[in-house]
Amino acid sequence: MVPLAQRISQPSKLVVLALLLAVCLLGALPAYWSGHWPWQDAAQAAQLAKLRELSSKGLAVPGWQTLNLQQAEISGQKGWAVQALSASGSASASSPATLALDGPKAGQTATLLLLPQRSADKKPQVEWLNIDGNQRWTADQLSHRSLGTLALQARFFRGWTPQGTNAVLQWYTWPGGGDAQPSAWFFADLRARLSGHRQPWVAVCIVVPTDSLGLGDIETAWPEVARLGEAVQQILARQYFASAVH
Repeated sequence: MVPLAQRISQPSKLVVLALLLAVCLLGALPAYWSGHWPWQDAAQAAQLAKLRELSSKGLAVPGWQTLNLQQAEISGQKGWAVQALSASGSASASSPATLALDGPKAGQTATLLLLPQRSADKKPQVEWLNIDGNQRWTADQLSHRSLGTLALQARFFRGWTPQGTNAVLQWYTWPGGGDAQPSAWFFADLRARLSGHRQPWVAVCIVVPTDSLGLGDIETAWPEVARLGEAVQQILARQYFASAVH
């Protein structure tokens, strides 16, 4: 009698493997879309709780003074921290060397908006559309920029209304990286899940008023905006994501 193993043809083996894969995927997809996985433990809950503190505490940014901090709802999305900043002219002498960047000009103002992930099933989606619609500005001169040597790509553009013009920088940040595209977080989170982890995230938007009223190039504002963006990214990475990097 021919052994059973020899009677199973190679195509049959492939069919069996395909069926097993399909069963695994069907079992995993509901958990993926719901955001509930067996390895979501107390450590993840603690991480999200810490991130949610950003909504009420904001960030202490070297070289910048916080004039006002509010929790806000933007286009129906709750949990935003809206932080009005004014440059003091130089970074704090006690700041870490990694934040010892060229200081901002004294008197320069900026608004920092932060939206931390609030629950395990919350994914980055339409945060930029919400902000753009809320501000009712015309967006142009759009480009994607790297912030120094940091592993992220941010969205940089001019946002203007009849009342004024702003240089705007936006990105999602997570442990070990960041990008303006929600899809980039999706794949980073998928890779993390394969290792039994998650990628918590924070949406970051920096708005810096410029001198030009709906006209002119915002490239002159880029060095200042980039310095502030680098400082914010480094603070988030060190204070909120350092323990989550795997």
